[in-house]
Amino acid sequence: GRDLTFTGRTFLWADILDNAAKNPVLGVGIGAFWVGPIGYSMYPLPNWSRITPEWRPEQGHNGFVDVYVERGLIGEALLLTVIIIAISGALTDLGNVFALGSLRLALLLSIIINNISETSFLRGTHDLWFLFLLVVVNVPAVTPRGRRSYKRMSRGRSKPAASVHSAQAYYLGSL
Repeated sequence: GRDLTFTGRTFLWADILDNAAKNPVLGVGIGAFWVGPIGYSMYPLPNWSRITPEWRPEQGHNGFVDVYVERGLIGEALLLTVIIIAISGALTDLGNVFALGSLRLALLLSIIINNISETSFLRGTHDLWFLFLLVVVNVPAVTPRGRRSYKRMSRGRSKPAASVHSAQAYYLGSL
């Protein structure tokens, strides 16, 4: 008894992919597909129009399809490259700073899964796009802030050893 079309999304995705096939490498252009009534004649959605002839959505309800239609294969490849690098960085953080790594990985996977049925990629006004940008930034791992270690000098006096600090260690230390 469930709708196997994801509430008509599969019809919409088929129409969008038909339009994207006209410019597969570079796409139709940044912000050129979802331009409102001007784009209705330029980029028709015949399958979707059969379902709701009086209304046209303002997004494709799939972040990956939207990136493909607007930026093409090049944009899709860049997005997937950023995602792969971010996942690699999050997995590295799991070994160095477990709390940060698990948070990054959980948020990253949540945003990727969310973009299968909704669109937040490349939407400047969407909160998940901003969160995605924060999560994909890789900060080099550092030694967590702890007790000072002392190194013996040749004359018997102690001197504090230099410790390495970064914005990441400072932030985690203040939690």
